[in-house]
Amino acid sequence: PVLAHPARGNDHDEHAVDYALWFTEHGDFRANALPVQARQVMRHWPCPIQEPTHESIAEAAFTVDHPAVMVAAVKIASRGEGVIARLHSFASHPSQVRLHCPVRHVQAAWRCNGRERDLEPLQIEGGNVLVPLSHNITSIRLVFD
Repeated sequence: PVLAHPARGNDHDEHAVDYALWFTEHGDFRANALPVQARQVMRHWPCPIQEPTHESIAEAAFTVDHPAVMVAAVKIASRGEGVIARLHSFASHPSQVRLHCPVRHVQAAWRCNGRERDLEPLQIEGGNVLVPLSHNITSIRLVFD
């Protein structure tokens, strides 16, 4: 693997980078569920900082019912009302997930783009938002009671 980051400019200082290789028997990162497994490994990584991570806060606020989908971020909407939840899907084909908020009742939800412009309303069924996933990253606007 080649490590990369979209950065520009020159920096001639010395830097240390920690990384790990995870050898698998067969299949790609999806077949081995590597993003999900990597997140779980990092939860138990020895770290001197005992503060909650962004991921743990996002996962406490929302849950999904698909093993290859993660709640990657939750933030107050910069445009419009409500909260934006970003889902990362590592599924090999389009799917649908149920997004659930265990602490608040969702009144309305929309799929939106990265600039928080509403694209389409989403159905709410039994307190769960039904989210069709056709891309790796899906943004959802949620408005609560």
